[in-house]
Amino acid sequence: MNVSDQEHKLSVSHFILMGFPSSPQRQLLYFGLFFVTYTLTLTGNADIACAVRADRRLHTPMYILLGNFSLLEICYVTSTVPKMLANFLSTSKSISFVSCFTQFYFFFSFGYDEGFFLCFMAFDRYLAICHPLHYSHIMARQLCTGLVIFG
Repeated sequence: MNVSDQEHKLSVSHFILMGFPSSPQRQLLYFGLFFVTYTLTLTGNADIACAVRADRRLHTPMYILLGNFSLLEICYVTSTVPKMLANFLSTSKSISFVSCFTQFYFFFSFGYDEGFFLCFMAFDRYLAICHPLHYSHIMARQLCTGLVIFG
């Protein structure tokens, strides 16, 4: 490789985030709107997860899956929203390559897991509706636990 080939190699260390082009006052409005939405999402999902864990009557496959889905939703939302909120208040709207890759990895991993959980929940409801007499035998605690752990 000669010198001219080395001069044309590029290295990306940061990405510039464009966001919403607007005034600083409007950026604060967006920050407030997204912060309230994020807080309500976290609170609602945490309430569901805590209710399922605290109440013994909710220890059925449907609610166990719903509680775990709520925890997964907290992780999914938290993988992107805090950085977005920080960028609303920041003057330098950029993200490092490593941070971008990490955020990308967690966003798609949690999104992929949410898809599986929705499939498990649909399967659970299918069994409960279409095979009600066999439901408790098929959807035993071991299967539900296995779906949560290995799903």
